[in-house]
Amino acid sequence: MAYVEVIDILKHARKYKYGVSFFSVYNLESVQGVVEAAEELRSPVVLTPWNDDTIAIGMGVLENICKYFCDNCKIPASFHLDHAVDLKVVLKAISLGYKSIMIDNERSSSLDEYINKSKDVIKICHLVGCIVEGEVGKTESTWTSRGGGYDSVSVCSDPKDIKKYVEETEADSVAITIGTRSGAYFEKAKIKFDLIEETKKLVEVPLAIHGASCLDYESLKKCLDKGINYFKFGSVIRDAFFSKIDYIRKNNPKDMLDIRYLLIPAKNEIKDVVKNLIKVLGSEGMSDTY
Repeated sequence: MAYVEVIDILKHARKYKYGVSFFSVYNLESVQGVVEAAEELRSPVVLTPWNDDTIAIGMGVLENICKYFCDNCKIPASFHLDHAVDLKVVLKAISLGYKSIMIDNERSSSLDEYINKSKDVIKICHLVGCIVEGEVGKTESTWTSRGGGYDSVSVCSDPKDIKKYVEETEADSVAITIGTRSGAYFEKAKIKFDLIEETKKLVEVPLAIHGASCLDYESLKKCLDKGINYFKFGSVIRDAFFSKIDYIRKNNPKDMLDIRYLLIPAKNEIKDVVKNLIKVLGSEGMSDTY
């Protein structure tokens, strides 16, 4: 099955009551690992380049890899730009074929400032058939805490703020903050599940959470049951990739430099993680219902 737009995958997931996995991809092997896992389990999937990664590589490189695999895979697959920082990046993303982007909620901006920024982005995106995800609340990261000198504590969303944001911007979906954190998070997350239910009563658009890597399987299922429609995973597959490379390098001669013996096992490690998450969120076999 060829490329399917993100909006159609989300609609299908809401109809059949499963969670959509958005996986943060950053190189060829991460894309291969995610797509191969999804194909083997016949699950829809969304490849999710992160703004900082795609800019560092050069916008267009990772996007073309994603497009190639989405066009040639056997399951419904799409790609979505995560944390686009400004209108300039959004316009470039649209020119590269993105039909789904997230506009970043800057740490320093107020809700009203973010609403105004989102309005401009959403107006343009909707004119060209691109959907937009917003974010209300602050999902902090462990790496920002280490490098920035402040405590990495996420600020949970206020359901009333989410309602205001959606109504004033006409965003197509919104990420809410319920206590997750991005990064290599080794403590049990303190999740406010009641915020999901409160928010579902006020808005009808699909709800997402960032920092889903910090959630155990039980918590992921509970978030899905409470009303989260899609989940952003990054650190969990990055850690699998780099840990496998570290292990191979440590346990083999240093002159063993054939990348096949490093990157293929690392890719397969990603596959194992992705398969487990697909099963937890109930999307296994759902491509058969398209």
